[in-house]
Amino acid sequence: MLDSPDSLLGRLQRGRGDAVRELLRMPIESARRTLVQCLCTEGDLAQHHEAFVELVAALSPDLGP
Repeated sequence: MLDSPDSLLGRLQRGRGDAVRELLRMPIESARRTLVQCLCTEGDLAQHHEAFVELVAALSPDLGP
């Protein structure tokens, strides 16, 4: 279920660029938790998969290619 469209999580789930920028400015642990919560959302987030892959790479550089 999608979160409120006014919340950071809700904006991120909807692929809003301002949410991505906000997430990247957050402390890394908080940003990671929010991203994981977003990725665990029930429903189809596939339309934003490229943005999520970039966020995972930015927030978890130890994952590497």
